[in-house]
Amino acid sequence: MPPILRLPAVSAALAVALAAGSVSAATVVQSQSFDFVTSATTHSTSYAVNHTDSLGLHFDGFDPSLGALTGVTLALTSARSFETGVSLFGGFGAAVTQSGSDAWVKVGGDLIDFGPPLLIQGTVLCRTEGQGLCAAVAHANDTYDFTAGASDLAPFLALGGVDVSMDAGLGFTGLAAGDDIRLATAVASLLWTGDLTVTYAYDAAATPPGIGVPEPSIWATMVTGFALAGSALRRRRASPV
Repeated sequence: MPPILRLPAVSAALAVALAAGSVSAATVVQSQSFDFVTSATTHSTSYAVNHTDSLGLHFDGFDPSLGALTGVTLALTSARSFETGVSLFGGFGAAVTQSGSDAWVKVGGDLIDFGPPLLIQGTVLCRTEGQGLCAAVAHANDTYDFTAGASDLAPFLALGGVDVSMDAGLGFTGLAAGDDIRLATAVASLLWTGDLTVTYAYDAAATPPGIGVPEPSIWATMVTGFALAGSALRRRRASPV
């Protein structure tokens, strides 16, 4: 009897995997370091200054060919150094200021986290006391860390990648008063440094877009093809030499 072409049997475990699908969790991690410096200055005897600035970071979007994106986590590790100062040039007089700073992180315009306020405790004061010039400076430092999950995954699937905005605000108020004041200056500055990490969690076993499971008609065509190939092979081997 001529040999019969047989397809290997599908094991029960493989059949279950094909029917139910297997879950394979994986991650892609991107990290960027940053140095953000911003400052504001005023020359006035009475002032209330609010200054905001931003630093943009760009991350690659998730590659859908890897599988199905299931979550995005942003993790920040950073340090902030805030400084404020006041100076006065003139006769007998005094200058005083109060100040503070805020920082926050946004993705695609949506707020991810708002950091704790960084404040100069008390007031910064200088007095000329007849010397013609005075200056005073104060500092405040802290760490700003967070880990947060993104509620909207759509920005991370954009073909051009995703933009993250590191935003900071400075605010200071004060006044200068005295005899023969020629110049009063107040300044505030922030140095913000650290690392921002974006982690994509995905299911590697999920069917990537555009790669679907064959339709029943395609399965039928494949089975018919196998049958024809087997029939041709039998006729070839049965033919006399």
